[in-house]
Amino acid sequence: MEVDNLFGPIDIAISGMQAQGKQMEVISSNVANARTSDAGKGEPYRRLEAAFESDGDLGGVELGEILPDMGDFLRVYDPRAARGRMSRDTFQCPI
Repeated sequence: MEVDNLFGPIDIAISGMQAQGKQMEVISSNVANARTSDAGKGEPYRRLEAAFESDGDLGGVELGEILPDMGDFLRVYDPRAARGRMSRDTFQCPI
């Protein structure tokens, strides 16, 4: 394997670290909003998932799309979360 540029491997490592940093932002958003029972659309917060993809010619990686997890919500009984409903069941994002 021949490296054309002395800084090529360093550029690849930097792109990986930048992508991981952005993924950590997504994860911290998920943790901060995990118990949010109403995200403004009448449903709980949906966990976000980050996808990595190739950076093309450089051989590095970048963060591709950030998409919401469309899985089922967990049903949790919480007597403090009545919010004017007869049922005290709330739904949470599974983490």
